[in-house]
Amino acid sequence: MKRFWAGETDAPDYKLTTDWGALDAYHAPTRTGLNSFGNTKPTEWTLDPVESPRNNQWFICTIGARRALTFLERQPEVNAELLGVYGHSMGGKLTVLTAGSDLIPV
Repeated sequence: MKRFWAGETDAPDYKLTTDWGALDAYHAPTRTGLNSFGNTKPTEWTLDPVESPRNNQWFICTIGARRALTFLERQPEVNAELLGVYGHSMGGKLTVLTAGSDLIPV
């Protein structure tokens, strides 16, 4: 991710990952170099220009997971009734947040 943030996408060891644009939605390393998943303060790479729960990286990751499920649900070869989420550690927390995100209009 450091190469992406530095604009070094031509570097031989650069790897294409999910494009979050300016958002800092990665577990580690984050743009700040710290794990700032509890932060809700605004920065140049958060959603809202004021302190907001939507600035928390867990929110961004949750919405990303929910969108992935939505994408899969819309594929003709996928049985949407059989989709689920499962995780351990960080993935476990993301599982609970994603399951609850169906209640959040986005």
